[in-house]
Amino acid sequence: DHLGLPLAGGPPFHDLGQGPPPGMVGQLIIIDGTWGQARRMSHRIEAISRLPRLTLAGRPGAVRARESPSESTTSTLEAIAMALGVLDGEAIGAALLQLYDLFVARFRLQCGKK
Repeated sequence: DHLGLPLAGGPPFHDLGQGPPPGMVGQLIIIDGTWGQARRMSHRIEAISRLPRLTLAGRPGAVRARESPSESTTSTLEAIAMALGVLDGEAIGAALLQLYDLFVARFRLQCGKK
């Protein structure tokens, strides 16, 4: 019932790009931190390391507050929004992504970036 997000590898995983996983997802466990920190936590915390995982592709072309390690990575909020969009309906995911995009636009404006 618990699915980790957004790390891949290790235990079984399901690609949300293929739609919701079979069966009900009771909870999402989100590991927040840099990619390196999240990866280390997912391996060091035994209870988390055994959980099935969800994976998803990034939003190509999305403007971000910070530089991403690659085009396919997402921020924690983007990943949550995208996962909820698949699991609980597009309206929920879209509303969170809209909020994230507004945050990024205002953050970049405040920092003098376009």
